[in-house]
Amino acid sequence: MVRRYEENSKCSVENRKQCTIACKELRRLQKSYSGLPGAEIILQPMGIKGSDSGEELALQYNVLNMIFEPAKGRHTYSDKELNFIDTHINRFRLNDSQYRTRKLYDFVQNVIDSNK
Repeated sequence: MVRRYEENSKCSVENRKQCTIACKELRRLQKSYSGLPGAEIILQPMGIKGSDSGEELALQYNVLNMIFEPAKGRHTYSDKELNFIDTHINRFRLNDSQYRTRKLYDFVQNVIDSNK
């Protein structure tokens, strides 16, 4: 897979100035990788497209509940794609209390406290 990508991609080290749009070979490599068992990772750069909807798999931060969740309001994902995003969130422990950041909460609290 990697050899084919290196041979056919437009992102060779010699020719590349900046890769801002995923070429067909990068998308093919990402699709191959994300289809492997246990590979539910939203790869960067340029994300992953859902295999059912064809839409970018995206997270959003729910400020009220202070959790990451699938961006369901902007996308129409299949159950399989929602599971992919949830697995990514769980794998990287984005919502675990010991790992998640409280910086946004602290900032909002500071703004509220400074207006008293």
